[in-house]
Amino acid sequence: MNVIDFNDSRKRTERALTATTKTPLLEKVLTITLRTDAPTFLGICSDGLRSNTSIVGGEFFGQQFQGVVLPGGSDFFIENSGEVARLNARFTLRTDLGELINVINEGVLVLDETGQQEIQDGVWPVTAGHYECTCTPRFQVAMGPNDWLEHSAFIGKVEYIYANETLLNIYRIKY
Repeated sequence: MNVIDFNDSRKRTERALTATTKTPLLEKVLTITLRTDAPTFLGICSDGLRSNTSIVGGEFFGQQFQGVVLPGGSDFFIENSGEVARLNARFTLRTDLGELINVINEGVLVLDETGQQEIQDGVWPVTAGHYECTCTPRFQVAMGPNDWLEHSAFIGKVEYIYANETLLNIYRIKY
């Protein structure tokens, strides 16, 4: 039986000297437009102010497919502080060929002082340039032509276009 000696720093040092770190590249793979209902406020919870928003539809396109966002998804939004909020959206895409793709999308919204004030004043969406919203989507697909979505890591940029419309640009991280 082989035993790994985790305390042998010689092996770790040799590996560190020969390791090459490649800078990841981003490949744009998907643009999603989500249409939503007005948020329903859950109220102040132990972790912040929560609201739920129903996803009522939308469309998407990418290099390998296009289609619609099915109604029935939700975005669970929480304001953790005046400047940071988190989103957790779940929804389903249907390609033009009828294939279903489940999306689990978590993200972070960071507001500058102007963006914070706009939120306090009831303005939505916040003016572009006064927030940054990034996300890390995961996908669930049937085995087949789209299963590469389950074998890759993704990041995205979220833009709030209108009060009821959100744009997600999704990028695959490649080495």
